Amino acid sequence: MYNDIEKSHGLLMDGGIPDAYNNVLWTPGLINAARASIALQIAYAQIQYRGSGTPEVGIGGRLDRNYWRAYTLTGAGVLADDTVDAQSSTTNDFPLEVAADANSGWMVAATHLFNAIDLLISTASTGTNPVRTLEYSGPAGWVAISNALVPPVTGAHYLTGENLILWSMPQDWTALTEALHGTGVPEGWYGIRSRSTTVPGTVQALAKSMSVARVKSLKDITATAGIYTWNPAMGPLHIDAPCDALVGVCSVAHDANQFSALVKQRG
Repeated sequence: MYNDIEKSHGLLMDGGIPDAYNNVLWTPGLINAARASIALQIAYAQIQYRGSGTPEVGIGGRLDRNYWRAYTLTGAGVLADDTVDAQSSTTNDFPLEVAADANSGWMVAATHLFNAIDLLISTASTGTNPVRTLEYSGPAGWVAISNALVPPVTGAHYLTGENLILWSMPQDWTALTEALHGTGVPEGWYGIRSRSTTVPGTVQALAKSMSVARVKSLKDITATAGIYTWNPAMGPLHIDAPCDALVGVCSVAHDANQFSALVKQRG
């Protein structure tokens, strides 16, 4: 049986807090007092946007945090597993770059494909404006995503609060990470990394936490009070990944935005 969801939603995604459930559209039930991780089937989705501008919107599943890892990256290419800090609620414990260290940044590796990262930034970067790049683990090494729908902040600084990064799935993102992707890169995962290719400033950006999601039904909303409806006649949307929540994505937050959906565990 489908669950009928209708909820106002004033965030970019889930606030960048991977273990919070009050900022999402729907969560599966508990199994032995633990939150279930399931594949999702979405029979219907509608997004009503009541702000201004031209946001990117979509609906999808948040990956259970047990199925992804986060790493810090120095300019010299040294990776350090910092998953615990990226998933915790401790302020300023996950650096997004190293001050005055070009090519430093961070990486996320997941067992399933994903195309959204929601950062909760607690300290903004300052100083010289950096130039950042977003890359995925391609079959012959790291490949730049040049047409990200919502890229990492480029030519400016990360600001405090929720920061969304969203991209369309690359066609050749079929290769898993391996030794050619760098020293210390975990093998057998789907990887995304963000680096500041120039010196990122005098104060590094620090995050409190992040969330990772697989988002589908991506669409531009081009008018105030715009509505996008996914047509159920096309067949259900499937999120074939271990998800702990249904999330709505809108690249311009507005408290009156509203999401509707019919969702259930994929059988």
